[in-house]
Amino acid sequence: TITDELKAPTNVDIELPTACNHACRYCYNFWRHEDASAETFMSKETLDHIIDDLVANEVFSVVLTGGEPFANFDVLLHGVERLTREGILVSCNTNITLASEERLKQLKEAGLPHILTSLSSYDPEINDLVFNRPGAFARIVRGIITAVAVGIKISVNFVVSRHSMGHVYKTGVLARALGASNFFLTRVVPAASCSPEVAREFVLAPEDYIPVLEEAIRVRDQTGLVVGSLIQYPVCFLKDVDRYADFVGRGCTAGKKMVCINANGETHACFHEK
Repeated sequence: TITDELKAPTNVDIELPTACNHACRYCYNFWRHEDASAETFMSKETLDHIIDDLVANEVFSVVLTGGEPFANFDVLLHGVERLTREGILVSCNTNITLASEERLKQLKEAGLPHILTSLSSYDPEINDLVFNRPGAFARIVRGIITAVAVGIKISVNFVVSRHSMGHVYKTGVLARALGASNFFLTRVVPAASCSPEVAREFVLAPEDYIPVLEEAIRVRDQTGLVVGSLIQYPVCFLKDVDRYADFVGRGCTAGKKMVCINANGETHACFHEK
């Protein structure tokens, strides 16, 4: 396959801090919220060293992520400036709740074209329950509106759960109204340490995903929003592959087309390894 011929990954995810101001119930980094001593913040010097390697190996796409990258904003801004200057496509994954208008304008001027953020429901109560943060819904909505206003393209990720299975259509319509361009319906692949309680909330039976994806297709057809998933749905879940083509095809790129670098410099084939 083509991935066997690549001399380097096409995409690298770089975790700028491990720290995060949310404690999402589905997060694979849940343990970090229980141990503040585990928080690490990448320095500009370390990031520059990494970027030097990426340039030398002709990697052409980087996602700056976390944790919450806005918690290490100076390094985030420096990374966007440096990567843009080197001709590397850059994006940012953020919960967007720490993104003021001034910060977003700085990132836009530095060359940031795109942000991926999350919205777990159109219902503030359910959204804030999933994110474990009262008031998260209002801050996310404000952040999306502000980012779109300064010219940054927004993609919204909706993590499927039993809390919000019936909320897909209204959440997608809301995302479109706020100015988002893409709407991802992502299923949870549980961590090895996932508790039975969390598994019951976020791991659905294959047949339960079909009505969820049908609602996403309805959003696509009625609003023009581009739909997809950050984690592929197995073909055996879907049966009708043609109808659900938007949600398959990514496959697993770990260690082939992508690599992940933690804030302490450790590398992984994928942040979801365990």
